[in-house]
Amino acid sequence: LGNALGLTRVLGMIETRLKPEMRKFHDEVTFLIRVFFLVYIGSLINGGILNILPVSLAIAGAAVASRLMAAKITCLRSREMKAGERLIGLMLPKGLAAAVLSFLPVRYGLAGSESFPQIVVCVILLTNLLVIPAAKFGAKKHQET
Repeated sequence: LGNALGLTRVLGMIETRLKPEMRKFHDEVTFLIRVFFLVYIGSLINGGILNILPVSLAIAGAAVASRLMAAKITCLRSREMKAGERLIGLMLPKGLAAAVLSFLPVRYGLAGSESFPQIVVCVILLTNLLVIPAAKFGAKKHQET
């Protein structure tokens, strides 16, 4: 539903915009699905998460470093974007897709993949915790300019 306008354009159909009621319904269903899944993911956290913390920190660090580098490359030619380069680099995705995909190796019985979902949950938590101060700092810096 959220991609209705784009899909109708790509498929060469009559452009269709969602009515406000349908948009609200779509937003509510999306919210419910995300909450349900994130609560389920949160239920995976247990005492063993401390054992995977070093691996999770390394993965989160690599994700942040690569995102910062990509933001730097993206903002090279634009002065307007240059001001928000660090904020762009630190605004990491929430991780819902990564969480879903982390269950596939476990589902298909790949040896050694049992800890994948817990590692992904830990990485999602770490990167989301990083976004909080980054967003505050970025908003404050943006107001100054």
